[in-house]
Amino acid sequence: MKLYISSVTPVSVMIRLVMAAKQLDQEIINLSAGRDEVPSRVKELPSLVTDDLCLAQPLAILEYLEECYSDMALYPADIAQRAAVRSFVHVIARDLLHWEHSLSSRYMEQELGMDKASQRDWLMLCLKEGFSHLEHLLATQARTGTYCFGEQVTVADLALLPQVLFARKAGLSMHTYPHIERICDNCLELEWCQRILGDS
Repeated sequence: MKLYISSVTPVSVMIRLVMAAKQLDQEIINLSAGRDEVPSRVKELPSLVTDDLCLAQPLAILEYLEECYSDMALYPADIAQRAAVRSFVHVIARDLLHWEHSLSSRYMEQELGMDKASQRDWLMLCLKEGFSHLEHLLATQARTGTYCFGEQVTVADLALLPQVLFARKAGLSMHTYPHIERICDNCLELEWCQRILGDS
């Protein structure tokens, strides 16, 4: 199993965190280094490649890893809670993940004529909207605990954490989102989490 990436992004870190939580060996091939040949079946990055499969959609990769390695479950067994976790992760994908795609900034610059400052203002607005939605979900559900959905790490935490680190790096204070900030700080105490982030 190989994970092809073009650079260290929140999506690639999310997938690596899930693999680490499941104690899977990780062979990461960073194509930005220019030393590796891209297999013909890899059309998008990041892509997870096995002997008979090439997956490029992040949420499909997460569910594939869960179904193949269910002994280290990152989705709750309860159907309703599992649906809630999926919904939370889909909010992240809808509101936050698209900012990694270079098409967004390229379109804003080339087609809309937005300078870097205007692009950053738009990014901050979208990040704030996305995190406000997630904070509301965490503040109003009974099962929020040490982590997003109780006392065990789920894929929701591992999808959220890289986005928070990206936002902090971009200059967004997370103090306005106390549940998100606390949960991510709890994740950062996990040894395997520290290891992956240290390598990123």
